[in-house]
Amino acid sequence: MGLYCVSKLVLDKHLIPFLGKTPIDSITSLQIEKYKAQKSNEGLKNKTINNHLTILHKCLRDAKEWLDLEKIPKIKKLKVDPSKTDFLIQEECELLLRNTDGIWYEMILLALKTGIRFGELRALKWPDINWDTRILTVRRSIFRGLIVSPKSNKERHIPLADGVYTILKRRKRNKGYIFGTERGEIIEENKVRRARRF
Repeated sequence: MGLYCVSKLVLDKHLIPFLGKTPIDSITSLQIEKYKAQKSNEGLKNKTINNHLTILHKCLRDAKEWLDLEKIPKIKKLKVDPSKTDFLIQEECELLLRNTDGIWYEMILLALKTGIRFGELRALKWPDINWDTRILTVRRSIFRGLIVSPKSNKERHIPLADGVYTILKRRKRNKGYIFGTERGEIIEENKVRRARRF
């Protein structure tokens, strides 16, 4: 459902307005190159444009299969600089945890112990934890307010360390978001980034 929403948003806001009424079997590589150039001029990053191209490619591949098209245009992705990762050292992790408490402490501890992403962390629900096997399943993420698939579009199963398991077990619920509001709703991204205490 989440991926569908994101794809529909890209189609409605970007791809369809640009391609207009061009029949799908008449879309050319030149048009695609012009699309890339236009979106780059609009200020979109290469990674974002590549995401658009992925959706377009999926549409073209489906059209080829469903409509028995002879061929579809080749799509060349834009170059994207490799992302830089900055890891916290042990002392920094300990300092961070010493200066947080409550639900924020739990969120940070889980992130440090599992490497789970911010959007995935906010999207966790209580049924995602198997209390018998102590396994956390990452099934979804939150991106720009939408529920989408997690990293690489695949579920991940992560063992919970004793400390994390014990802390979460203390306030175990049957439903709702693990790190949600008192009403069990998703915590707003800005609230998490500004928070010092919950």
